[in-house]
Amino acid sequence: MALVKSILFIDGENLAMRYQALLESGRKPKPTVVHIPDIFVWQPGLGPGVINTDILRVNYYTSMVGDDDAIASVKESISAQRYFSHGDYYGQCQLFPRVYKKLKKSTKSRLVDINITIDVMRHAYTHAVDVVYLFSGDGDFVHLVEEVARSGKKVCVGAFSSGLEPRLRVAADRFALLDEHFFEPITAPVAPEVTPNEVLPATPAVVEGKSDA
Repeated sequence: MALVKSILFIDGENLAMRYQALLESGRKPKPTVVHIPDIFVWQPGLGPGVINTDILRVNYYTSMVGDDDAIASVKESISAQRYFSHGDYYGQCQLFPRVYKKLKKSTKSRLVDINITIDVMRHAYTHAVDVVYLFSGDGDFVHLVEEVARSGKKVCVGAFSSGLEPRLRVAADRFALLDEHFFEPITAPVAPEVTPNEVLPATPAVVEGKSDA
C-alpha cells in the first residue's frame, strides 16, 4: 500500500483569534495548550480525530507587530513545538514558522492568506502531497479548498466553532471541529438538590357562585 503524503497548513491568525473568542465565552483550555496572545495557539496532543494520515510538514503562518528581534523570538517559540501522531511514518514534525510583520495589532495581515494560498497551490499542482490539511475557519479560503479538490487532491479542514464559515464544511472532503481538542468538555449544570419542604395546609376550594356567608 502506497504511503499517503500530507502537509498541514495553519492559519495561525485565525486560530488565535477564534481560540481567544472561545476563551472569552467561558471555555476552559486544556492544560497542554500553548498560547501566545493574538499570534499563536497550538495543541501538541492533536489526535487521529483531526489528522488521520502521515504528515510530512506543519507550516504555521501568522503575523505580529514588532521588530526583527521580537519576530525571531516568536519564530523560535513556534519552532519549539511539535506535531506527533502515534504510528506516523515520518515521526515528529517541528512547526515550521512563517511569521510576517504588520503595522497594526488590530488588523489581519494579507500576507498570511496570500502565502498560504501560494504554498497550498504549489504543493497541490506539483503532486508533492496526496492530502492537504488546512486549519482555518476563514471564508476567504473556500475557493482555495474547492480549487485544490478540483486538482484531484483530498482536502481536510479543521477550525474552531467561533467565526466558522459554514461553506468550508461543505467544500472540504472532511471537516474536524477543533474545540474539543483545545478545550475541556462543557459540563451540564448540576440541578440543585431538592429537600423535602414542610407540608402546607391545603387551601380551601372555592366553588364559583357560592360563599360562606
